[in-house]
Amino acid sequence: MEIDKVLNYKYFLLISLGYIVAYVIQYWGLTSLIYLIFFGGLGLTIVNPKQGIYYWILILLIFDDIPFGLKSEPQFVSIFTETIGGQTLTKLLSLIFLGLIIHKVITTGNIIIGNQFVKIFGILFLVAIITGIIKGNVNYIKPFITDFRFFLNFFIGFYLVVYFLDEDEKYNRLIPIMSIIFIVKTIALIILSITIAKTQKLYTITADTGSYLGVFVNLFFLYLIGYQKKLKVYGYVGLFLGLLLLGISASRGRFIILGIAIFLYLFTIRKTKNFPLIIGGAVLILLIIPFVSPEMYNFLIWKLTSFKPEKGSGESSLVRFVEYANILHNNFSSLSSFMVG
Repeated sequence: MEIDKVLNYKYFLLISLGYIVAYVIQYWGLTSLIYLIFFGGLGLTIVNPKQGIYYWILILLIFDDIPFGLKSEPQFVSIFTETIGGQTLTKLLSLIFLGLIIHKVITTGNIIIGNQFVKIFGILFLVAIITGIIKGNVNYIKPFITDFRFFLNFFIGFYLVVYFLDEDEKYNRLIPIMSIIFIVKTIALIILSITIAKTQKLYTITADTGSYLGVFVNLFFLYLIGYQKKLKVYGYVGLFLGLLLLGISASRGRFIILGIAIFLYLFTIRKTKNFPLIIGGAVLILLIIPFVSPEMYNFLIWKLTSFKPEKGSGESSLVRFVEYANILHNNFSSLSSFMVG
């Protein structure tokens, strides 16, 4: 499948309609539909694993994992919040995906190790588990499980794509669809911000965790279509909207991570000379945000100029500063911590 067969108005309309449905379900508290979506997706995955993977990518990215954080917000329900037997639906889904991968390996006899990054990540995973057991971290079972789940979800996602999607689908279908999803969600959030700001003061608005990945997806998308100049507009629009999203949600940490990601992207394609253009785009976004909400603009400027780790001024900065100092102290006081965290 060619990329331009995915990047068209039909896919945009379909995904936009999907987000509207997800929005209604989440903020009208339609819990029963969450379970219908979950069990319907399981049925599809069992019958056709490949289509099931696309289904779950759409569902997991189009639903929010946290609400917008508004005082007037009604009950919030999502595929990420509901449970069965005390376990979240997404955790159960991960276990089901793990079963699919194991079944695929057994039936085909094809064992794929992965690239160098996956091998190094796997070694770090094993070393971290062994070190954690030796140091007694298993006594803190909840944090231990949380760390373990991070690695497990990475491997599950990687091997789902490797075993069930061919090379053409990974790059010509999967990445463009993800790019469209993030563009649609970002546009919706911007429209929501403008609408709310007309009736009340709005200093910031949160978006689900996945939305911030849109910038990275669109950077990778731009890298993939480097030879198709006519399609670059989608990547640039997605990147611009992602930057605007970061602006209205005012997150210093994500600004830093994004800046590093963009620089590494330009370094990879050997166009670091274009970094000033990115800076110019960021300045343009600063000029646009006041039209969304003057209060948002003032809050963003305050966030960018008020990082003072002192009591009474910027408590969040103080907390992060103390956490960072403790992490550095622990890592430099123990060889094992320095090596694996």
